[in-house]
Amino acid sequence: MKKLAIFVEGQTELVFVEKLLLEIGNAKELSIRKEALSGGSTCPVTSTLIGEIPESTETKYKILIYSSCNDEKVLSDIKERYADLKSNGYIKIIGLRDLYPKDYSKKDIVKRAIQSYVTREGFTNTNIVLAIMEVETWFLAETTHYNRLHPDLTLDKIKPIVDFLLISNFEQDISKPADLLNTIYKLVGYAYKKKEKQVQRTVNSLDYEELYINLRSIMPGLNEFISHIDDFFN
Repeated sequence: MKKLAIFVEGQTELVFVEKLLLEIGNAKELSIRKEALSGGSTCPVTSTLIGEIPESTETKYKILIYSSCNDEKVLSDIKERYADLKSNGYIKIIGLRDLYPKDYSKKDIVKRAIQSYVTREGFTNTNIVLAIMEVETWFLAETTHYNRLHPDLTLDKIKPIVDFLLISNFEQDISKPADLLNTIYKLVGYAYKKKEKQVQRTVNSLDYEELYINLRSIMPGLNEFISHIDDFFN
């Protein structure tokens, strides 16, 4: 059985990553355990089970998703859990964190700092992916989901707020993706404030084939993340 550990910064990423795994993998072959991490610095890091798809006779891939509840803690949480994960047979570790609130221009600096940390700590088979600026960037770019979310939420209705056809680089051109998503949803009386039900509603409306086949080609962060998952499954 192959084992993968994914560290995400919070609830939004947790919900999205689980759905993505189930959509691009064979759901019957996946066991997924979700844990929230807390503590650190001056007190021990503890984990709390928040959801699980248990193992079965068909399970081929065991996946553990940790929610760090803070983008700045993803690296430190990996460090805290690294030795234990390796000793328990986890062959790949992925960290997913936002660039926000740092400016897009700091992207390369942040990436170099992260890679330097991973190398210095000796983390093998460990990759950190930046969702630029937030994971909501990927949601925004999947423009077919709006009409599934609400039949009145058409691209023509959204156009006075943002014309998606004029966006050449979603990762660079949208500085506050979650705020923009909220503004768009408000057109039909919805909200997006990163609450669990709101996130779940959006995540369930996304077209994962579109994300996997087309949108990854225009969003390097998404492509990098999916590529690491593909590498694990293959």
